[in-house]
Amino acid sequence: MTELPITRTFLTHLGAAAAGGLIIFLLVAKDTQPDPSGNRSLREVTDRPGNSRLLSRKSFRAPGSSASVGSSGKEQGNDFPEMEEAEKFLQQAGLHHPSRSELENYLSSRNHSAEACLAAGLILQDTELLKEALEREPSNPHALFTLASRGDFPSSQRLAWAAQLHELQPENALASYLIAKLNWEAGEIDSALESLDRAHQQTGFESFTSESMMAVTDALRATGSSPGGAALYSSLTSEVPHLSELLSLSRNLQEYWQKAPPGEAAILREQNAALGARLTQGGESEFIISELVGLAIQNTAYEDLPQDAPLPRDGIDSQQLEQSIEQRRSEIREFYRPGPIELLRASPDMIEGYAMRVHALGELEALSWLRSHAQPPGE
Repeated sequence: MTELPITRTFLTHLGAAAAGGLIIFLLVAKDTQPDPSGNRSLREVTDRPGNSRLLSRKSFRAPGSSASVGSSGKEQGNDFPEMEEAEKFLQQAGLHHPSRSELENYLSSRNHSAEACLAAGLILQDTELLKEALEREPSNPHALFTLASRGDFPSSQRLAWAAQLHELQPENALASYLIAKLNWEAGEIDSALESLDRAHQQTGFESFTSESMMAVTDALRATGSSPGGAALYSSLTSEVPHLSELLSLSRNLQEYWQKAPPGEAAILREQNAALGARLTQGGESEFIISELVGLAIQNTAYEDLPQDAPLPRDGIDSQQLEQSIEQRRSEIREFYRPGPIELLRASPDMIEGYAMRVHALGELEALSWLRSHAQPPGE
């Protein structure tokens, strides 16, 4: 069977669907935070070997760790039975796993358009198809973002793609954040800090998550999946590689301010808090994993804060932030009981409506709609 990725909403949906599931793991412990290091974190959950045949690819992953689908030729064990249940549910919902030849036929029927190449590349986890999307349409912002945000490619290439994205979308702060992170890794700290300053002045924040979901849905429908199965799969597995990039940038800032003079450290803490706030506000907050990452990043800005230092966010002290985070965790835990998969099992006719609302409105709005229309589980 074709191997497919672990990604943003799969974590939250599965956690909500299973007793003691992953979203509860992410939310219960105060010290369980998304962390690109080797510590106990989101990465430990998502990068755990053998998670599932269905979901072998990860958005939170070590740079360059990916391979094309099926390249290992080995069937790994499954440590998370709820993932197998999700796979079965997707199949019942009408998901058809397209073969490479089926996707090649799809590409031919779409004249190898950039969006079709992106969709096929995301489904197959084929970096050559992702690059073909950009070759077909060199000024496509979606393609530029997809390539610039993935660790599969050399940093110099990614930096060039991110810079091109910034030229095309000068108000998209996410392009500036990517540039800052890549410059930092290259040792260009001053350039990274300049990009970070620019990001905080920009009004937009476009991660193209909805565009990716729609492209994958179209490709799956064209290759034999039902509308509901295609839409649900794309909503469960849409990738958010930019979150690991922002986590890495946040950690870089944290390490830097620990050695910086007090005035500079205060500015860096403020920038880190602003970065986290970007993920908890506006369109990004419609997806729970983005909000969790944003809260974690904001929290780091307050760690070991000197007593006489200015607050990273005006009017919000560490106790207020901690209370706010705990309250939000509690709200999310309660909101996801029962979760969407449980509700959809009881009301399978709601699958397409729910998944399309995730695409257009985000997880929270979609789940609210589902909760008000679906039959409660067990009735």
